[in-house]
Amino acid sequence: MKMRDVLKNYDYDLPLMDVLNDPEKSQTMRMVAAALMGQDLNTAYYATVEVLEAYERLQADYETKVHPGEGFAMMEAILQDRNPLQMRLWHMLDGASFEVAILVLSEAKQFAYDRARMCRVLMNEGLSGKYWTYASGLEGPNAHDLMSKLGV
Repeated sequence: MKMRDVLKNYDYDLPLMDVLNDPEKSQTMRMVAAALMGQDLNTAYYATVEVLEAYERLQADYETKVHPGEGFAMMEAILQDRNPLQMRLWHMLDGASFEVAILVLSEAKQFAYDRARMCRVLMNEGLSGKYWTYASGLEGPNAHDLMSKLGV
């Protein structure tokens, strides 16, 4: 069997499904993996990286007793932008310690990267690297679309 035949129907969410179904992973990590499923490959990676960097800077601000510092400004910008994926990550991790949040986001960053990297593998095999997100399958507006028009 050729690699091309194996990869023809590759599901980009497989690495995330592995995390989601791994009983050895924390519940928080499994929830974050579920949040990344169905997201655009680049969006999932860069949104995770941005939230991770904000948490790392926020922890550094706390440890150096700088308030408000760079981390505070970064997290404030994320919360004001109200990106749906980043808001999900925030709500899953806002009650966790810095160490736990950074650990989970670091792991999620790697999973998101591995997932996106498969696009290059598929393209090298001459297959389409197209990934259909949940949003691209919607037939009409969703609740987020309606509420964002109201400024909520």
